[in-house]
Amino acid sequence: FGTRLVVDEAFHLRPDVAGNVANADANKNICVIGTASGAWTFATGGGVTATTGGGASDQQCLRGQTGANQGIWSNTNWATGDQVRYKCNLRTSAAITSQIIAAGLKLSLVAGATLFDNATNADQAYFGYATDNRYGVNATDFIAVIRIGGASFNVTTNVVVAVSTNYRLVLDVDSARLARFYINGVLRATSTALTAANLLPFAGIEGVAAARALTVQRLCCSKVLA
Repeated sequence: FGTRLVVDEAFHLRPDVAGNVANADANKNICVIGTASGAWTFATGGGVTATTGGGASDQQCLRGQTGANQGIWSNTNWATGDQVRYKCNLRTSAAITSQIIAAGLKLSLVAGATLFDNATNADQAYFGYATDNRYGVNATDFIAVIRIGGASFNVTTNVVVAVSTNYRLVLDVDSARLARFYINGVLRATSTALTAANLLPFAGIEGVAAARALTVQRLCCSKVLA
């Protein structure tokens, strides 16, 4: 046995609505939060594809199932001091305008207008892409969205988001709580020490007054065993 707890989701079952654990075909580990007009379907290339509705700020976001005692994703403390390692394989769609893509670790995950905002959580570390430039750095690139004790330290990864492209995102928090952001195996940004906090793994998309799609091929999170 190794010294890390590893949870890995390759989506053998389709994610269901948060708390809807009565559905026999639901994924009991991973669920969906967002707007009811969106949809999740299996992707022929692997994983699941989220498609938002066409309204402003329509969202689809994967997170740990919120039903009581449903899966390790929500019932494990992903503490910044536990050397958390987040991995996510994403594939963009044929349209990358008018949208926000976000994947990583946040202090809280509640559907609504501020789900992927820069300053909703006092502590967070995630990959963000926002064509409305809400992260204040560069609207064409993946951004290392970093917030520590209420202060933002967002930096560009200098990776331009392209259509119909696969991205392997890794967020590695070391024993000093420094978060390192890797895209396709290349280190793109490093934070200063994160606050001691329990964060939540997630991945999602928001359409800005347009239906937009994102495929999540794999979601994985691990930590040093306490």
